Parts: sequence; structure tokens; C-alpha cells
Amino acid sequence: MIVRNLAASLTLSACALATAADSTAAAPAANAASSTAPVPANSAAPGSTAPATVTASSTAPAAAAPTGPVPGPTPGQVSLALKPGDHVALVGDSITEQKIYTRFIADYLWASSGVADLDVAQFGWGGETAPGFLSHLDRSLDWFKPTAVTLLYGMNDGHYTTFTPDIGKQYGDAMGKILDGLKTLGATTVVVSTPGAVDTTTFKRATPAAVYNDNLAALGAIGKGLADARSLRFADTHEAMIDAMARAKAAFGQNYAVCGGDGVHPDNDGHLVMMASFLENLGCDGAIATITIGADGKATASAGHTIAADGAHSTDLITEKGIDIDSTRWPFVLGGDGKATNSTRAMAPFIDFTARLDRFTVVMPDCTWAKAKITWGTVSVTVDGAQLKTGVNLMDVFTVTPFDKAEAGLDAAVGKLQATETSLVKGLMNSPMRGDIESDAPSKTLLDQLIDRQVAVRADKVTAIKALLVPVHYHLTVAEAK
Repeated sequence: MIVRNLAASLTLSACALATAADSTAAAPAANAASSTAPVPANSAAPGSTAPATVTASSTAPAAAAPTGPVPGPTPGQVSLALKPGDHVALVGDSITEQKIYTRFIADYLWASSGVADLDVAQFGWGGETAPGFLSHLDRSLDWFKPTAVTLLYGMNDGHYTTFTPDIGKQYGDAMGKILDGLKTLGATTVVVSTPGAVDTTTFKRATPAAVYNDNLAALGAIGKGLADARSLRFADTHEAMIDAMARAKAAFGQNYAVCGGDGVHPDNDGHLVMMASFLENLGCDGAIATITIGADGKATASAGHTIAADGAHSTDLITEKGIDIDSTRWPFVLGGDGKATNSTRAMAPFIDFTARLDRFTVVMPDCTWAKAKITWGTVSVTVDGAQLKTGVNLMDVFTVTPFDKAEAGLDAAVGKLQATETSLVKGLMNSPMRGDIESDAPSKTLLDQLIDRQVAVRADKVTAIKALLVPVHYHLTVAEAK
């Protein structure tokens, strides 16, 4: 009887988790949406309040925007940590389990990074603290064999109150043991992140937002000390969120939420900030493509982009009839209306996203034209010739790209994959019934079989994702604008 009850309970539990997660993850994300389609808002982590999508308005006064460069490493400042075949684990609390920044990172690593044969999995758990993750670290991660790990804890470790030494000690002790445990598991690259931030407008708890952000910054400093002591990578996601929030609110008004409608769980805008923080500290330099046009009108392309040799335009000059290109390395496509919190396009300018992580550049060093017309796929834009001479980032000037459809398909598949990971790790590997059945051999065998089956299902989804990563074919013309 215990085996029959176990099977029923675990099956229902896993199915419920998968269904709940699929309902949010399967929808195309903001990064993949075109400028002509509405962008669905993300859903919050299970058990939390869904972040409200907020559109920019002038209903609240704007504060002064920060001046100076956006915080974080500059392109090329941090060496690339990833190599072909790496397994990247994205670990954290409910903000991770929202499956937004994790989806963005997976999309980017698979399609944009240029690193082959990666596997990427999310391990988010709503309400979790560093001590909580420590209690099941081995059980949750061992099957995946991570070689690279990102960590996002601290939001719940601060207990939504003023920082105290006891809070810091509990967090620091657990994080130190987590880092040592990851080393034992074989992770050679670890990015320790500060917690994110709470929104200065929408965070409505007993502790003021400024006080709690100070708490989160203090926890981040502890994390940095632990990372430095072990020569690990460190991402100051808190500072990045605070800076981006100030810039966005200065532009859109104080009611514009960067850390979500509940002040804690960001929408797509805030998750783009976190994605960028992690990718930069993994060493992604953002150089996706460079198409160089010579004085003779012929073009060359950087690695990952092939000028088609067998099409109708294979011998044409890019400055006349244009050329066909096949790209295996895709840009990260921003989406949304550029105003709402569920729009990655709204946040991108405040973190210099395209310049730092999404450079798809066309350059004509000998350009003498006053104006140039660039046609990419079916869309044309006109730019200054002087700009083309130094390089035009197509991701700055095009809101519709030849990659939109492929990117949307990838993002939807990644969302379904990450829903499977939640049901695997939370519903099965850490089933509440585990403690009751450890001494019952048939029940334990059944649980192990269910876990093995779900791991196999996940592997099939990864294979399907990699099958989507085919060259995107498009036509590119760069000509003098008459």
C-alpha cells in the first residue's frame, strides 16, 4: 500500500508543479516578442504575489538620474569562464524560480555566447534562504554535475528587517559552506552575487525600502568577502539594480517598478538587469557579430556568421543588391513597448545593454556617404555615414529583426524545460515524503525510478532545444541613401 500511495502522491505533486510552472514558462517571453506583438507579463514564483506590469507615466515626480557610467565590468574586462561542454546551474530563491532571468541567461548562453554544447538548468526555490539551500545542495545538484554555478541568495536571509550581526553570521556561515560544497561537487566556476534590491516605491513592508536595501548591501559585502577569499567571481547585482532603478524612475516616474509590483519580485525589466550582471561576470563580452564592408563593397563576417556561397546573391556586393548571411550566433532580441515593466526594451538603455552584451555590428571604415540605408531582412533604417564608418549596432536601430521568430521558439522551449526542472528538483528529489520512505526499499526504488524518468524527460527537452539552434538565414544590404 505504501508504494501505491507514494506513486499517487508523487505523481500528483510533480504534475501540479509542472502544470503551474508551464502556465507561465511556456508563453513567449518579452525578450523574444516583436515590437508589434503584446508582451505577456511574467508570473511570480509560486506562493508569492504576481508582479504588476506598470507602464511609464508622469503620475509621480522624477528624481535626478545617476550620472557616470553604468556599474559593472566593461566588455572584455572579465575573462570568459565557460568552455564547451560546461553545465551551468542557476541557483537561488523565488526570484530565480520566477524563471525570467534564468530563461534570459539560458537563451543567451545557448544562442548568443558562441560557446558550444552547454547545458543550462535553473534551481530556484521560492522562499529559500542560504541555509535552506545548503540543506539539500548535494541532493538537488549532484545529478546535474555542474561545472559553473551562479548564486542569488540574501533576499529572504535578511528577514525583511534591519541588518544585525546575527543575520550576517547566519548568511555568511551558510554561504561559506555552500561554496565549499560546490567545490566538492566539481564546480570550477562560481559567480557569487549580492541579493538584488527592493523597489523604492512599491516595497510596502514594515521596514522601509532604504533600510532593507542597506541590509541587502551588507549581506552582499559578506558574499564578496567569501568570494574573494576563495578567488571566485562576484556580481554586484544589488548595485546594478539600485543604479538601474534610479535611472528608470528618473525617466519614467517614481511609480515605475523595477523590482516588481510587490517590491521584491521583478518583472522583465528588473530581470534583464540581473541577467546582465551574471553574464558579464561569467565573462560574456557581447561581441555577437561584426560585418565589415571594404572599399570594394565586399563584406566579411566574424565567426558564427557565414556569407552564403550558394544563393542568388552569393556574388553580389553588399552595397548593391546585398548579400545573404547564415548566422549560428544570434543576438539577444529585446521586446516590448519600451515603456512597461514587462518590456526588456524599456530597461535596456539604462544598463547600456546593447553596447555591453548585444553588439551586432555593421562597419564600413571607408564610408564617404552622408547617409546610409541598411536593409536587414524586410526592414530598412537610415543612419549617418559617419556612424557607419565607426560601426552601427543593428540591435540599437532595429526593433524587428530576422531572428525574432527563432528567438521566440527558443525562449518558449527553455521555459518548458525550466518548468520540468522545478518539478524534478522540488517535487521529486526533495519530496516531503522522502524522509518517510528512506527505510522502505520498494518505495525508495519507486521514487528513484520517477526521478530517473524525469531526468530523462529533461534530457530530451535539452536535445530538442539544441535542435532549434540552426543558422538563421537573412539578406543584408548597405547602400548610400539617396
